[in-house]
Amino acid sequence: MPKKNTIKNYNFEEITEIFRFASNKAASKILEIYECDQVTKTIKKDNTPLTKADIESNRIIIEILKKELRSITRVSEESQIPDCNDFDEFILIDPLDGTKEFLNKNGEFTVNIALIQQNRPQIGVIDVPVLKTQYYSNGYNSFRLIKNEAQIINSSKSAELSIVCSRSHLDKKTEDFLSKINYENPLIKKGSSLKLCMIADSKANLYVRFGTTMEWDIAAGHSIIQTSNANLLGFENNDICKFLYGKKNFRNGAFIAYSQSVDLDSIKEHALSLV
Repeated sequence: MPKKNTIKNYNFEEITEIFRFASNKAASKILEIYECDQVTKTIKKDNTPLTKADIESNRIIIEILKKELRSITRVSEESQIPDCNDFDEFILIDPLDGTKEFLNKNGEFTVNIALIQQNRPQIGVIDVPVLKTQYYSNGYNSFRLIKNEAQIINSSKSAELSIVCSRSHLDKKTEDFLSKINYENPLIKKGSSLKLCMIADSKANLYVRFGTTMEWDIAAGHSIIQTSNANLLGFENNDICKFLYGKKNFRNGAFIAYSQSVDLDSIKEHALSLV
């Protein structure tokens, strides 16, 4: 049994600042590479693209976390998964979420870092390099920071349903779900974890995902929406349930993210029929 980690003894505010610093440094490097005339890619074993920006961002984040939080297990999309039997407390990292959007030059990509304790997200940071914006949760409140000015954000209380979905991964189940419900505002398509930021920041109030995602794709966003009076739940055994982390292979099932203004019972009925 591996030695228990000690992040629980730290102040969440301090950990949040370390995550913010690491994500900001990584975002600056990503932006430098993004602004080059041509960005090359390779294809990983899972058939997803990999660029120099992914690799450099991962290197920067891991180096900072090794220095500042050496004893804490780190799980990153671009690093070998550590051989550990106890994932009760660990850091989840997506050094470049939305590599397809990065390659398409649409700016919809992010840097994600989250702290998981007892299978639940506690704090998280999402950096949006092109917008020079950070979204983050310190475990108590959610914030949007632009030009060094941080504002507390809360999810929408609007009665009008506003749905955000994936720009690059709009699958048939999602299309079938959308055909079954009435929503007043135009469908919003966004890449990466920006969809969860939109829920937290009152730009949308519903996001349903049926296709495959990994835990590092959504952990930081999950932490941010849960301290903005929104929620994220999974689908399991024909019902909705708590969404947990540290699963085998870190692979997610279907989930729903929503603000408190959403009529969950009506949405749940249509979503469960497609899981």
